[in-house]
Amino acid sequence: MNKLKWGFLAYGLIEIASIIMVGRWLGVIVTLLLIVGSAVLGLILLRLQGALLSLEQLQAMQRGEMGGLSSPDHLVKMLAALMLILPGFITDILGLVLLIPQTRMVLYRFLVKKFIGENKIKPAANDPQTSGRVIEGEFEEKPKPTSGPSSDDEPKNDS
Repeated sequence: MNKLKWGFLAYGLIEIASIIMVGRWLGVIVTLLLIVGSAVLGLILLRLQGALLSLEQLQAMQRGEMGGLSSPDHLVKMLAALMLILPGFITDILGLVLLIPQTRMVLYRFLVKKFIGENKIKPAANDPQTSGRVIEGEFEEKPKPTSGPSSDDEPKNDS
């Protein structure tokens, strides 16, 4: 917990220092316009991604599919939008970098390699699909009855 506090403190100080440096370099008005402009861009992007995600969910439900997360791409773009909304140039740069498709692909590959490639995500022990048990058997597909009971389905009277 202590590292987290120090991390947020360091992040805040770096953001403040970057705003001061850009303010000295470009001037106060231009710096404020950049901060406000990036926040507006982030709000527009967040709203657009939210609408696209809702539309994809609606289309999936109309097709009769589950309305789960259709794409992690939307989540990363929403994260980029949130980074643009936060004041500061470091988060703006990180947000803009996340909007580049090639950067997102590198991020996805890294996350898959980190969490799935090294088998850090283990299947459940009682999952029959991954437990290695195989149950052999045979089955027979019976045709569906047409209208009414067939002669095979009628109970037989021995009297």
